[in-house]
Amino acid sequence: MRNLSFTIAITLLGACASSAVQPDATLQYRSTFDGRTNGLVLHQSGDEGHAGMFGSNCPFDTHTGNVTGDYDLPGEDEDVQDAEETTLGEITLVATVPDTVHVLDKTGGTYTHVPLALTGVVEGRLTRDGVVGLTEACDVHWLGLNGDSRAHVTLDACGGELETDPATGITVVGDAVHTVVTDGEWVVTADRHGDLVAFDPGAQAFYVATVGQARVSALELDGSERWSVHTPGPVTALDDAGDTAAVAIVMALPDGNGAVALHDGVTGEQRHLATTPSAAEDLSVSGNGSVLALVRPEQAFFYVLAP
Repeated sequence: MRNLSFTIAITLLGACASSAVQPDATLQYRSTFDGRTNGLVLHQSGDEGHAGMFGSNCPFDTHTGNVTGDYDLPGEDEDVQDAEETTLGEITLVATVPDTVHVLDKTGGTYTHVPLALTGVVEGRLTRDGVVGLTEACDVHWLGLNGDSRAHVTLDACGGELETDPATGITVVGDAVHTVVTDGEWVVTADRHGDLVAFDPGAQAFYVATVGQARVSALELDGSERWSVHTPGPVTALDDAGDTAAVAIVMALPDGNGAVALHDGVTGEQRHLATTPSAAEDLSVSGNGSVLALVRPEQAFFYVLAP
């Protein structure tokens, strides 16, 4: 397996401008998205994405970093949390507001909007034909796009993120790392705690980490550990790297810089390593694994990962 390395250098010029220097062709700077976001996701191709911002939610183009529209939902401060291909189309996303999960699809150029009521919802993820929602009371609900309840389980703890395999509905909830299935008949608690989780359909694994700790683990679907690696610094964010069957990890280095690493989902072997002036607070990788978004408080930087 190839072991490629790359380096990122980002210089902030002001609150609304930035410059990026990329000396290594492996990771190619594409554009900068200016603005504070409340959740940011990339779609399958990496050419487009969607972000919550300014009490609304906005699609954007990663080639230019420009917002290309907006869609106002009832309520305020929607949190954009997931993007997947669904039965509605290829460009589907989830945004949550108090007591409602909103499913939006823009595949046809205009929005299809499906609101699903769910009291106390804090996290929402897409399946091929529905959503999985996590509530403040640690209830996990599987809902169809028509609002029908398909399954429901109550967990003892649920302090971390929610991630779902869109094809099967198998779900992981962070903190005590519970693995639960769509029929709600069993719950597995893995011997690994973590408040960051991501599902990798290519490697058929869940990735788990804890913010501030220097370790990332890959779990099998039954909750058992596949591999675990020590990282050069405390983890701040992670995401699956789409169709490439890898995990993308953002970390803070002891010298004050940041870093981004990609590890193979099957073996845990490091594929790529990048250094950055500081650690990003969030990360999104396109479904095909070709584009990365490093999210800072006031900006997001888009990069193309060359083959």
